[in-house]
Amino acid sequence: MKLFLAFTLFTALLQPSETVQTSHFCQYDIMKSVEEDVQIEVSNQQVYSGDSVSITVIFSGDIESHAVWVALRPDQSTNNTEQQRLFELVQQKNGSWSGTYEIGPYDSKGQWNLELYYYTQEWKRKTINAFVKSDEPELIDEIPPIITASNTLEVTVGNALRLETVADNESGLREVSAVLTNGEEQTALCLEEDEGSWVTPYIFTKEDIGEYHLVLRAVDVAGNVHEEEGQLIVREHTEEVPPSQEVPPEENKPVERPQIELQPETPELLEVVKSEDPFVSEVKKSLVPTTNKNQQIAAVQERKNQIQNENRSPSAITTAELPKSILYIVGGFVLFFAIRGSIEWGRME
Repeated sequence: MKLFLAFTLFTALLQPSETVQTSHFCQYDIMKSVEEDVQIEVSNQQVYSGDSVSITVIFSGDIESHAVWVALRPDQSTNNTEQQRLFELVQQKNGSWSGTYEIGPYDSKGQWNLELYYYTQEWKRKTINAFVKSDEPELIDEIPPIITASNTLEVTVGNALRLETVADNESGLREVSAVLTNGEEQTALCLEEDEGSWVTPYIFTKEDIGEYHLVLRAVDVAGNVHEEEGQLIVREHTEEVPPSQEVPPEENKPVERPQIELQPETPELLEVVKSEDPFVSEVKKSLVPTTNKNQQIAAVQERKNQIQNENRSPSAITTAELPKSILYIVGGFVLFFAIRGSIEWGRME
C-alpha cells in the first residue's frame, strides 16, 4: 500500500498543474490544495549549509492520514534554480509525523518552501514558507545529467521500462522520469534505481500495446535538467521457440557446392593432354568429370603413366611400331621360303 501511495505521489509531483490526469498506467485523484486543520512545525527559520532542519506535522483528531511526504523547493519568485528535496515523514507514537533534512552544499540561497502531501482517501497538499538559506552554495554544479538511450525504445507486455545509462558525476541524481503521450492522454512514470539501471515499477499490459511519444527527464541535486525525446513501442510478448523447433540461422546452413564440369579449356588439363603422343585419344576417353579439379588432373596423370608403362612392355609392341627395314627382311625370308617350297614340290612330281 505504501509503495503504491509513494509511486502515485512521485508521479503527481511531476505534473506542473494542480490537476493530475488519470491514465491506465497509474491512477490517482486530483491533488487538492487544502486549508484543513494541519499544523506544520519547522525547527529553524534561518539555516546555513550543514544545518539540520526538523519538520513535524500534527493533524487534528478527525484527519487520519496513511502517508505523509514533504517536498522542499526554492521559492521560484526569488530563485530560478529547479531543486527539490522529497522525503517521507515517519509517524510517531503520539500520532504526529516527523522527519529531518540536512541542508546540503548544493542547496541554493534564498527562501525555501515546504509542500506537505498527505493521503486520506485522496492526495492533498498544503504549502508554507519553510526557511531561508543565508549562505551561498558551497559547491556549484552546472553540468546536467546524462541520459544514454536509443531514439526508439521497445518494451514487451509483462515487462517494465528500463534505462541502462542515467548518470551524474557532480551533485548526483535527484530524480529520473518518463512522460508518455498517446493522443490527448499523458502519463508520467518515475524511475527507480536498480543495480545501476533505472526502471519503472509499472508493468506494461496488453492494454498498453501501441506507440507513444516519450520524454525522458533527469534532474540532478543541483537542479540541472536534461531531457531526451524519442518513441516508446509496447509490443505483445512472443514465446521463445523451443530448442527442438529452432530454425538454424542462415550462416549455419550447409553450403551447397556447385557441380564443376570438366572444361577442355581448363589450363591445368591442357598442360597434361595437349601433346602429340599417340595415347592422347585414350587419355581423353578416360576422363571422368568430377567436382574436384585436382582430382581431374590426378586422374589424367595416372592414366598417362599407365598408358606409357603399357607401351614400354615388350608384349605391347605392335607391328606398326617396328622399323620398316626389319619388316623388309622378315618379308624377304618369307618370300624365299615360299619359292623354295614351290621348287621342291615341282621336283617331287
